[in-house]
Amino acid sequence: MRETLVFALVLGMLASLSATADGGSAARHSKVAALAFAETVVQTYLDGDHERFRSYLADTLYTLEGEGPFEAATLDLGDPFPFGKDYSTNSMAEVKAAHPFAIYSHDELSAFPGLTELTVGGWRPDADDYLFVGIRENDRGGPVTPEIIWDDLMVFMVTYQNGRWELICFSG
Repeated sequence: MRETLVFALVLGMLASLSATADGGSAARHSKVAALAFAETVVQTYLDGDHERFRSYLADTLYTLEGEGPFEAATLDLGDPFPFGKDYSTNSMAEVKAAHPFAIYSHDELSAFPGLTELTVGGWRPDADDYLFVGIRENDRGGPVTPEIIWDDLMVFMVTYQNGRWELICFSG
């Protein structure tokens, strides 16, 4: 009996390992993984690391305002990075205190009017896409001040494609 139980446990572990190896794992597409990736994007702002930021971009990008598609290679990241802002004196802890991080799955996008119907240049958010929101709104719908990072940089969509997480759509 004990050998049967151990065998069943090993088979279960092997099945879960093969699911992650072939890219079929639900964990890979989890909100936790999407939020962790979004945090690495925000870290590039603090580090002023435009090369790492650019490496996270999907080849084709869109905006939440309905612009695109456009090629990531043509995106002007500004100097200093990001987009003319210097956040190097701030820590991630300070950013998180001022900008609560939240991630929303495709199924949760209905909380954001217009996003479920968003179609830009043939692209439409799907089950592999997650919305990151790192702003706190006041009662008039605008960002709470003082903000550390410009609010447009703190709203974007990430996706899992091409075997990795990528930033595919942003505000602005």
